[in-house]
Amino acid sequence: MRQVIVLPRTLYVVFFAIISGCGEHADRLQNGIESASRPAPDGLSRAFIWVPKTSDTVGATNSQPYEVWMQYSKDDKQPSLVLRADATDGLIVAWKTPQQIEICYGPSHIYYFNNLFDRADQFARQLYRVEIVLRRVQAISDCT
Repeated sequence: MRQVIVLPRTLYVVFFAIISGCGEHADRLQNGIESASRPAPDGLSRAFIWVPKTSDTVGATNSQPYEVWMQYSKDDKQPSLVLRADATDGLIVAWKTPQQIEICYGPSHIYYFNNLFDRADQFARQLYRVEIVLRRVQAISDCT
């Protein structure tokens, strides 16, 4: 005998919302403030630290999240999220070369990281790539 499971309509709506990306959007900036910005040595991109606005729930069990975003200067695409962390004293971003950037951090909970930022430049017919390197230190004051 075959068994058929019928789910309530609300479960279908919830399932569709999850698979379609409703909820936390990692592909666009939320309300917040930019706390630091570092242009690339070649001027083709910039990295910036974004502090999303949180509700009044930041406290003993919830901490302020920090994000690092990359933006390419030759197109109008949205910036790309490369790192999201909380339970941290902050992040420091420094360019090492035009193709490499370092994110220095102390004790933190990093729960999203992408080690490459790529953009295809259709006019130059080449790929613009920046490697993102994480550097862990004992305290944020140790970042130089």
